[in-house]
Amino acid sequence: MRETRETHEMRLVATEPSGAEEWFCPMCQRRILMQWPPHYEVVVLERGDDTVAHAGGGPAPEDLRWLREIGIKWDGYYGDSAA
Repeated sequence: MRETRETHEMRLVATEPSGAEEWFCPMCQRRILMQWPPHYEVVVLERGDDTVAHAGGGPAPEDLRWLREIGIKWDGYYGDSAA
């Protein structure tokens, strides 16, 4: 039998001028700064719950709807650019 591990979804909250991305987990407050290859690096800013797996993701559909309602067009990596 395979063990099931809880997963939290992290959200992209900012991109630094260097291209590094800041990711945040709304469930446990984990924050990381991620630099993608060719100079891959992850810096943990806030540990949050390190007993669960964390995966990256974009805004949920209800978040995208709210952003459109308040006049913000989301054109992030995972968003709805047709807003």
